[in-house]
Amino acid sequence: LVQRPFNLPDSSVIRLTTARYFTPSGRSIQKPYDEGVAEYRKDLQKRLEHGELIYADSIHFPDSLRYLTNNKRLVYGGGGIMPDIFLPIDTLGTSDYYSRLSRRGVINSFTLDYMDNNRSRLKADFTTEDDFINKFVVDDDFMEKFIEHAEKEGVERDEEGLEASGDHIRVMLKAFIGRNLFDLNIYYRIISEVDRELQQAIQTMGDDMAFKNMLVSN
Repeated sequence: LVQRPFNLPDSSVIRLTTARYFTPSGRSIQKPYDEGVAEYRKDLQKRLEHGELIYADSIHFPDSLRYLTNNKRLVYGGGGIMPDIFLPIDTLGTSDYYSRLSRRGVINSFTLDYMDNNRSRLKADFTTEDDFINKFVVDDDFMEKFIEHAEKEGVERDEEGLEASGDHIRVMLKAFIGRNLFDLNIYYRIISEVDRELQQAIQTMGDDMAFKNMLVSN
């Protein structure tokens, strides 16, 4: 959905739906709310339970969702759109430990404290985004300080969780610090390095013929 935010006097925000997204052939990419909002919100959990986000062959469409594009290509719709390229959900880097860190906002609080104590030095050491991306390293000592901070925030050290999520935590720490030092642009530059969907999209668009055929057939 295309939404426009409106700021309210109490500092809250209301998002008003102003439009929907359609492919060139007229298919809406939005899953309908026909069964109500509650069922709509349960859809992701159901898809996880059925394996649809992990195995492409677990996704089944009834014939009623068959759709021919303008170029007579058979596709399926009705509940959003089945992508041309299937990527299984990325479970690498996920753990209960990382979930607890996220729920308590530990990465954000740690990086804010770090910036308060080191902003002047960081500004002197890293004058450009490229400098920061190429030279700033979240080393083991930095991680230990983060883990100690997490313990103070009520998230106990979890070696198994660190083994699973350590690399992802390092990327997020660097991205949050970069955002606080510069702006949101560098945050996305850093996390894009581990964004599989984005990397796949870049690779696909780099193949001019394949990408052109994909656009035409939609």
